[in-house]
Amino acid sequence: MCSGLAFADQDRDQNADQEDFCKGWVQGIKMIKGNHLRKMDMPKCPTLRQIDPDRSAFREGLKAGRAKASFRSR
Repeated sequence: MCSGLAFADQDRDQNADQEDFCKGWVQGIKMIKGNHLRKMDMPKCPTLRQIDPDRSAFREGLKAGRAKASFRSR
């Protein structure tokens, strides 16, 4: 029988990466739109897809948030 203990750390890492990604997402949007953006105007943070091991989840969220908030992207 297979227990989920071997994969418990992976779920925790993914949850931590998702939290870091969302923090970066909010910071990226605030960099473009400003700090006084209301919570109801803040777009919902997308789910983090798989990132390369050498990249930071926060940094990827920052880049994604800036791209979402820029006027050039639709």
